[in-house]
Amino acid sequence: MSLAEQLKLSGIVFNSGDIWFVPDVSVQFDEDQKFKKDRPVLIVMSKINIRVNSTILNIVPLSTQGKPERLRIPIAQGYSETFNGFVPDKNSLALVNFYRPIDKKYFKKLIGRIDDTCLDAIKKSICFDVVGYTDDFDLEP
Repeated sequence: MSLAEQLKLSGIVFNSGDIWFVPDVSVQFDEDQKFKKDRPVLIVMSKINIRVNSTILNIVPLSTQGKPERLRIPIAQGYSETFNGFVPDKNSLALVNFYRPIDKKYFKKLIGRIDDTCLDAIKKSICFDVVGYTDDFDLEP
């Protein structure tokens, strides 16, 4: 049985805008550093991509370090729900320059969700500032 089938049977649902804890090592780029902590990540995908039978999700890591700027979007006011005792930090930032895919097997615990306005701002930043798209577009076909 594939991982996607196992996740479906277990009732785990992944949605764009959800925030999950993943092991920090699964989102870092320097493989020599091994951190023993979890990092919150934001799922940023279209509804079509989440529905396909794939074990990969696109994410943006979250951090409380640094200052807001074009590629570090503040999200503290954008939380619509939190779960499992998670308390958002007032300095929460979405690190859009580290947008990347990771395997669903790393997702440990759903801890929150951001509102659509905040999610749309992050999607637009990825498209315009990371990818370099220059035309206006519809975020959801």
